[in-house]
Amino acid sequence: MAKIYAHDHDHGSAAMRRDSSDALHTACSWLQEGTYTEKTGRRLRSATGRLSIAAGRLSYDSGRPAGARSLYNEALAAARIAEDPGLESKGSGSRPSWPTAPNSTP
Repeated sequence: MAKIYAHDHDHGSAAMRRDSSDALHTACSWLQEGTYTEKTGRRLRSATGRLSIAAGRLSYDSGRPAGARSLYNEALAAARIAEDPGLESKGSGSRPSWPTAPNSTP
């Protein structure tokens, strides 16, 4: 994750957003199609949630707040399914302050 954020800082988020989206789709397919123990499933779900947070941040930075909101919600759902309170806290705390309605102020 640190490499993703550093690259975003140095080069912008648009290309990284696409790459993180591809990685997230791959992780989600592992969750849906894979066979693993419950413990491994929780760890994979947590990792997918962390990737959702990174993708959400990149999406927001590249001017796609609706996509970011969806990704943060996916991260929170992953945290709850994985029973990962640290990820749940991180997902809630990573959300930018955005307007609740179009053209409103935060």
